[in-house]
Amino acid sequence: MTLFILIAALAITMHANPPTEELGALQTRLDHARELRLQGSANRALQELQGLLKSIKGRPEFRDFELNVKSEMSDIYLSQNDLAQAAAGLEEISAGRPKDALVHYKLGLVYRDLGDNRRATLQLQAAIDGGFDNLAARLNLIEAAFASKQSATALEMAERVISAGSKSPDSPLRLGRLLFEHLFYKEALKAFQLAQQAAPDAFEPRFRLALTYYLLEEYAAAVATLKPLAASEFSSEADSLAASAEAKLGHFEAASAILRRSIERAPKSPHAYINLALIDLDRGDLKEAEALLERVRVLDVKSGAKVFYTVGRNSCGAVASAVERGEVPIHPSPEKAEFYYELASQLQEGFNYLSAVELIRLAQANEGNSVRVLYIAGTSCLNQDPLSPEPILFLRKAVSLDPNLHNAYYLLGRVYTRQGKLEEAVAAYRRAADLYPDASYYVELGKALGRSGTANEQSSQDAIAAYHRALVLDPSNAAAHLELGRLLIQLGKFDEARPELEKAVDLEPDFYEADYLLGRLLYRLGDEEQSGRYLALFKQKKTALLQQSVIGAGFVGDGH
Repeated sequence: MTLFILIAALAITMHANPPTEELGALQTRLDHARELRLQGSANRALQELQGLLKSIKGRPEFRDFELNVKSEMSDIYLSQNDLAQAAAGLEEISAGRPKDALVHYKLGLVYRDLGDNRRATLQLQAAIDGGFDNLAARLNLIEAAFASKQSATALEMAERVISAGSKSPDSPLRLGRLLFEHLFYKEALKAFQLAQQAAPDAFEPRFRLALTYYLLEEYAAAVATLKPLAASEFSSEADSLAASAEAKLGHFEAASAILRRSIERAPKSPHAYINLALIDLDRGDLKEAEALLERVRVLDVKSGAKVFYTVGRNSCGAVASAVERGEVPIHPSPEKAEFYYELASQLQEGFNYLSAVELIRLAQANEGNSVRVLYIAGTSCLNQDPLSPEPILFLRKAVSLDPNLHNAYYLLGRVYTRQGKLEEAVAAYRRAADLYPDASYYVELGKALGRSGTANEQSSQDAIAAYHRALVLDPSNAAAHLELGRLLIQLGKFDEARPELEKAVDLEPDFYEADYLLGRLLYRLGDEEQSGRYLALFKQKKTALLQQSVIGAGFVGDGH
């Protein structure tokens, strides 16, 4: 028995510790493969490494050495941009060495480059938790978390980076741009302040800081931030921003002077023309505004103009009066109408709705009450005030002229829903979906049906059918899963509701409503531990997302 125990112990020792001489020979081959890679012979290095793996296949005592080989192979795959192979190798290394933070970091970057930001976030978080906690890792985590709609994770890490400060402007600039892009303007402001402090004379930190002040309606701070710009740092964009801030402070003469001086210095740049034209439109100076916009039209600038000024007056009523009177252009101009329509569309895409309406009036004066003018007017006025009568007037007129305009029916449904006219909303959504089967149309139809479904069994069943139809069209539609789960809870079908809500959270982590509903549902089902976890996530996500700003100003062509 003693001899048997000794033999067994010897076997275990040999299993744990590979023969030194053999391991040395294998290490020599591995070093040779590394030399080949460094010399640029990546394919020969791969062949050598693959041969090494074959020679130790099925020998668990060489497991650690095998991981070293696969690490070397992953580096080669990365150099060849073979990300799928690199990810597979790094996953195996990570499984064998779960505490290797560098491997988690590499894997996070690979998944990011593959577009799988959900996995990238998990791996980058594991790297940071494991000790690979530097500025690059934190910034990459923030970027991946935002891209995978995990805003609470991104914002928490962003606050840590901002608190740490920075002696260089580059990192806070990158962070500020990420926060700004996702509408976290107050946190972006802090990042841009750090960048500006690190490089007081640099243009970009000051410009971005001033822009953020402007969007947060801190106009005096925006003006003060831009004032130190030297003559050599002339920028038509910066002038347009400074002038827009001055105008918002009521300093119209100062704003006009800045923009006219900018036009003299850069007569082919569209920024100053458009911002000055909007200021004139806001003040009722139609003739001067049209003259400025005509100069832009002649420049043939299709997009890219930075529009900062946001018109304050609401002209939806004026557009509606022209529609009701059936006004026809006295001197129609298709070219001008096209220009004004395109510019209005771009302003609307930038959430600058009242400014868009001013341009719609000019398009209307040159084209009349066409379908496209009515549709864009309905869209802008709906976003500005969904409870006003004008959006319904515009959209109903648009579908009377073009009965196949499915997106107008969809917007009509949105207006009716906001105004509590559920029967009209259901009819509009049904028509939109019949004309063009789109998942979002069915989701909104289901919501309208579901709001009356608690007192009407047929409406509830129709709502469920609408959500299922949406999921047939788009299985990854998180809103459909969320709303279906919500309705099933209302109907007391808790077991059916749970997987729908879990799917909504999985597809759209920022859907804090799904966390809340899951928390309440699990509490009803007696799972207090899981319920508490989801309710805590609900609070965390909601707190983060409520910090977002939704401000009606935009960049024509490519902005927010």
